[in-house]
Amino acid sequence: NKSKNRREASNGTRSPFFAPTTPKVIASTPGGTQITRKAAVKEHKSTVIGASANLMNAIVGAGIVSIPYALKESGIITGVLLVALCAALTFKSLRLLVETAKHTNVPSYETLAEACFGNVGFLFILLNMFVMSFGAMISYLMITRDTLPVVMGVSPTDVQLKNAILFVLSLLIMVPLSCQRDMADLAKTSRISVTFDFIMVGIVFIISPWQINIAEKGLVEILETSIFRPETVFVGLGVLSFAFVCQHSAFIIAGSLENPTKVRWGKSALIASVACGLLATVCGTT
Repeated sequence: NKSKNRREASNGTRSPFFAPTTPKVIASTPGGTQITRKAAVKEHKSTVIGASANLMNAIVGAGIVSIPYALKESGIITGVLLVALCAALTFKSLRLLVETAKHTNVPSYETLAEACFGNVGFLFILLNMFVMSFGAMISYLMITRDTLPVVMGVSPTDVQLKNAILFVLSLLIMVPLSCQRDMADLAKTSRISVTFDFIMVGIVFIISPWQINIAEKGLVEILETSIFRPETVFVGLGVLSFAFVCQHSAFIIAGSLENPTKVRWGKSALIASVACGLLATVCGTT
């Protein structure tokens, strides 16, 4: 059956965590004999920092704009604790996913789900990965369309020009980046993206009126009135959970890591989780 065939194909390919696959070409002779040989194309690999940048870029997406709302709904103290919890669980899940794939000898998220739950798990993960990726794409396009034309001085009522800017930007920047063959090739652009993330959060920290609020109300009063909000705490937890979603990218990023070991993958996951936790905390509290 299909499940068995996919599992057999996966067993022929070791987990990308410990042994990234070498591209192969399968040729068939007129008699039907199949010949497998290594392709001439060499896969590009990334360093620990490059893999961390790619992982951070996968975590810090459209969800970061909702971090302040999450902390507002859950309370500042509780929100900061939930950010730390989400970062810790993200780090743990990234390690568990890839290590479990190594033990079951499967190369991807969907085949890992299939090994555990059969065809139902395979299709369920594929559907969820599609919905997640499609939703993130729509969010990016909406944010780009609503912000970039304003920076360029375009009138908010000029819908046609805003759509034209979005189309050109998508065609010239987003599409070429999405057409990269290897994940490691995105490490440089991911470093640039992460750098701008820190710069923008730093700007928010500097220009936001948190100092005025503390001077007017006092830090103790602010904390006492927003320690814990039981009515809406799970709303904040749901928003934070979405903001830290990156598990669907774990396998492709782990496979792009040069000399992949448990220690190196653990370092990449730890750096990304801690850095994104700090960004979310600063962005949410200010």
